[in-house]
Amino acid sequence: MQAFEQILTQRLMGNTFRAYITAILIVVLGFLLSRAFRWLLKKSFGRIGKLTKNDVDDLLLSQAVGPLSGIVFLLFCYAGGLLLSMPERFRDTYNNTLFVIGAILIGSFAVNAVDITFRKALQPWAIRSGFDDQIATFLRKFLKIIVALLLTATTLDHIGFDVVSLVTGLGIGGLAVAFAAQQTLGNVLGSIQILSDRPFSVGDWIRAEGHWGEVVEIGLRSTKIMTRGKIMVVIPNSKLAEASIENV
Repeated sequence: MQAFEQILTQRLMGNTFRAYITAILIVVLGFLLSRAFRWLLKKSFGRIGKLTKNDVDDLLLSQAVGPLSGIVFLLFCYAGGLLLSMPERFRDTYNNTLFVIGAILIGSFAVNAVDITFRKALQPWAIRSGFDDQIATFLRKFLKIIVALLLTATTLDHIGFDVVSLVTGLGIGGLAVAFAAQQTLGNVLGSIQILSDRPFSVGDWIRAEGHWGEVVEIGLRSTKIMTRGKIMVVIPNSKLAEASIENV
C-alpha cells in the first residue's frame, strides 16, 4: 500500500500521478453522465413533445439532445483540466478547443432550429396564407447564414482574434474581395429581384436563356429548371434577372 502511495505521489511534467488519474476519472465520469443525461433527455423531451399536436417542438427537442449532452461532457473535461498544472499557453489552447467544440454544438442546433422552424411552421403558413413560399425559403437560408456568421464571430473573439481588426483588414482588401465575389453577389441580388418581382414561381413552365422547362427550385445563387427530357438546367440568377422570360 505504501509503495502504491509512493507511485501516486511521483511527479510527471509538474503533476502527480494522482492528479492525472483523478482528471482521467472525471473525464470518464463526465462521458458516462453525458450518456445517461442524453437518455434522460430523450425520455423527458419525448413526453413533453406529446403534449402538443404539432411536430415542430418534437423536432427541436430531439435536435437539442445531442448538443446538451455534449456540453455536459465538455464541462467535465474542463473540470478535469483544472486539476492539472500546465503551461499557460497550453491551458489556453485546451480551453479554447473546448469552447470551439461547444460553439459548434450550439451552432449546429441553432442552424437546425432555424431550418426546422421555417420548414415546419412558417413555410406551411406562407402557403396557406397565400404568401410566396419561395420568399420564406430565401429567408430561411439567409437566417441560417447570419446565425453561422454571428457564432463564428463570437468564437473568434473568444479565442483571441480581434474581430473588428479582422473586418477592417478585410476592408483593406475589399476591392479584390468585391471583384472576386461580384458574380456571387450578383446572383444573390438576382434571386431577391426574382422573388420580389415574381416573373415565375416553382412549378411554372418557362423559356429562358435558350432553355424550356419546369422551375423546380429558386435558390440564392441559381434557379433549377427541369426540361422535358428530364435534364436539370442550372441558370445563375444574375442572368435570369436580366433575361427575357416566357412564362406560359
